[in-house]
Amino acid sequence: MLTNIKNPPEKTANEICTPEELWEQMAACDAFFRDHAAENESLGRLTPAVIDLLEAHKIHLMLVPRALGGMAFSPVEAMRVIEQISWSDASTGWVAMVISCGTAMAAGFLPDAGVAALFGADGPSIICGSGAPTGRATRVEGGYRVSGRWSFGSAIQHAHWHHSGAMLFEDGKPKLDDDGAPVMMVIHAPTASLRFEGNWDTLGLRATGSIDYSEEGVFVPDALMFLLKDAVPKRNKALYGIGAIGLTSIGHSAWAAGVGRRILDEIATIAREKKAPAMKTSTKALFDSEAFWEGYGAAEGRVRSANAFLYETWAMVERRIAAHEPLSTRDMTLVRLALNTTTTAAAEAADFAFRAGAGASLRNSSLQRVFRDIYTGKQHITVSPGVLRNCGRELAGLAEEKVWALYELADAPK
Repeated sequence: MLTNIKNPPEKTANEICTPEELWEQMAACDAFFRDHAAENESLGRLTPAVIDLLEAHKIHLMLVPRALGGMAFSPVEAMRVIEQISWSDASTGWVAMVISCGTAMAAGFLPDAGVAALFGADGPSIICGSGAPTGRATRVEGGYRVSGRWSFGSAIQHAHWHHSGAMLFEDGKPKLDDDGAPVMMVIHAPTASLRFEGNWDTLGLRATGSIDYSEEGVFVPDALMFLLKDAVPKRNKALYGIGAIGLTSIGHSAWAAGVGRRILDEIATIAREKKAPAMKTSTKALFDSEAFWEGYGAAEGRVRSANAFLYETWAMVERRIAAHEPLSTRDMTLVRLALNTTTTAAAEAADFAFRAGAGASLRNSSLQRVFRDIYTGKQHITVSPGVLRNCGRELAGLAEEKVWALYELADAPK
């Protein structure tokens, strides 16, 4: 369903595109994404037209190998596309990020029998869900029986399969691994049996449909599960060796870069209108306010510097991938720090733009929506203060013999 697209791309959606061609296609769809933003918010998830466009252009397959029907983009190539979509509309960009990262994890970490089910005769599926291990899995013959309730299931209503975190129970209590930690896994099951809760009533990112969802007693074969802590790549080990958090960071970082750029473009557009409201620190309109342009220059510097750090970091990661070198603890620290820095810079820019916009910031507009979206996205666990504190410790040389385990530093395995 590719209707009402202004400046549509020349290629058809079914063709395999180069990264540059796909970026150009998404840029050409800017007006389409913007035109649907308010309707998406009212619906609480993307409209069928928008999610159909993303699926038709194989956004969910950017980080999936060609052998599985994917596009086999590098991290930076995928980031550029997600950044562009997020610049057009933050909620649409968030969904693009979620479905591309979730589908990539299944492609990278599931065994052959698992990917055959998810990427087989019926075509590659959209896969996403909540990786937080709030589900409960018990071992049965051939697999696991899983029940649970998960929060923040972004785009789950658009997915064909869900991936969801679960903790393994044995004899009524969590089973521990050799390091004494609970065994946590990511399971995959069809979304058809899920119960969806209509409880996504938030400040921003309202169109991501990040509702709670639940499952009761679903059977999950061994082939549709991978361990969360020690996910072992089954194919393209150079790329998927960055791990689940590495893949997640690709999407979240690109999203923040796009939204940070958009907020500054929005306030600059307002300022170019000579009758735009003045900042509270000036009696002049924004166009003539030296205080505004000084603040705008500083915000531009922070956002551009953060984005440069982000892409510098991922260029380093791509060099490691090309050389088939595993990422070190320091490398993963920089990945996490770049994500945090980019998101923080975007939020600071949004704060500046909101104050500068004065009364215009309060009205139902793109400026207001982007402000709400970035502050909602900033609440994600990937950019939590705890992650930033651990980055600081590691960079200061106070985390020797430590490795990253999900969102914190832990003792290296012996």
